[in-house]
Amino acid sequence: LATLNHLVIADAGYVASLGAERPEWASYDQETNDLHELLERAGESGALWEQFLQQPIDGAMLAYLDDGTYETHADVVLMQALHHASIHGEQICASLEAMGVQPPDLQPWELADTTGRSRWLTPE
Repeated sequence: LATLNHLVIADAGYVASLGAERPEWASYDQETNDLHELLERAGESGALWEQFLQQPIDGAMLAYLDDGTYETHADVVLMQALHHASIHGEQICASLEAMGVQPPDLQPWELADTTGRSRWLTPE
């Protein structure tokens, strides 16, 4: 659960550094052992990302992390958020597999197909 907490809290922090309001739970002293609560938090963070991504992104915009002690650009934060989710997602999947649980396919193609954001076309 530590990796899941880290992933969800960091993700909310990344989007907050880009201008979204940081949820109250998005600090490392607010970790939870409740999977349902983690799911709700991930959903809240996802909604913040969806709202942020509705607008054009200025990659050169400055972003501040770690309580304002680290300055970078928005494009770097976006790349880090994607990388962070990918690397920890794979760690979580490996842990689930080691426990005998088949994790979901996290590849963007599979997610897009499952959610209707992509599809196979048949030739006419």
